[in-house]
Amino acid sequence: MLFQDEIFQCEPLEGKIWPNTEMTCCVTFRPQGPYQYACTAFCNTTCSQDRLALNLSGQGRGPQAQLSITEMDIGDVFVTSEKRFEVGIENTGEIDCHWKLIPYETPFGSKFTFSKTEGILGVKENLRDLLQVRFLSDILGEFSETFRFALEGSSEMLTLTFRGHVVAPTFKFSDEIIDFGRVSYKFPVSKTVRLTNTSEVDINYAIRVPGDGRSLQQEFIIEGEKGRLQKGCHSDIKIVFVPSY
Repeated sequence: MLFQDEIFQCEPLEGKIWPNTEMTCCVTFRPQGPYQYACTAFCNTTCSQDRLALNLSGQGRGPQAQLSITEMDIGDVFVTSEKRFEVGIENTGEIDCHWKLIPYETPFGSKFTFSKTEGILGVKENLRDLLQVRFLSDILGEFSETFRFALEGSSEMLTLTFRGHVVAPTFKFSDEIIDFGRVSYKFPVSKTVRLTNTSEVDINYAIRVPGDGRSLQQEFIIEGEKGRLQKGCHSDIKIVFVPSY
C-alpha cells in the first residue's frame, strides 16, 4: 500500500495474504484541529491492475468545557452596591483545555471583574476553575451583558450572561406633609421630620426648599440640611418656619 498522510496512518503498509486468509490493518487518526478530514488510500495487489480504494474520514474534536451557569438575573442592584458571584468552569473533554475570557468593555460590561481571565484545565487533575465575579456600578440603567470564553483549539465558545437593573438609592421621610398651621408674624415654629435610608448603600443628602412663586414671602430654616446616611440609618431634620409678615 502506497500511502502517506499527516492525519491518517495505516499499518502495516505491505504484507502477504495467503489464499482464504485475511490481514488486519490498523488506521490511526490524529486530527490537528476541530475540522473535518477525508482522504483515500489505495492498495495495489500483485497480478492485478486494479487498485482497492479505502476512503478515510473523521471529525477532529477540540477541547471541551462547560460553565456551572450560563445565565443569571441579578435583579435590582443599588448604584455603588457590590455584588459577588461564583462561576465554575470545568473540563468535560478528553484533552487539556486552555480557556481565556475575551475582553468586554461595554459601559456595564466594564463594571464586572473576574478573579481569573484565563487558565488551563487538565483531564486527570485541575479539572475545574472557580471564578469570583464582582459587580460594582456607578451608573444607572438596565443591562444584559454576555461574556465569552474562548477555548484554544476549538471553534466554539462558552457564554455567560448577566442581566439586571442598577437603581438609585431609596429613602423616605417619616411625614409626607408638614402642616405648621396658623403662625403669628415673626414667631418661629419648628417641626422635626425623620429621614431614613432604606437602601443597601450609604447616601449623601441635601435638603432645600425651592421658591413656590407665591407673593406671600415665607422663610424656612433647615437644621441638618446636609449629611451622609449609612444604610438602614436615619437622621432627624429640624425645620423652622418664620413668617416674614
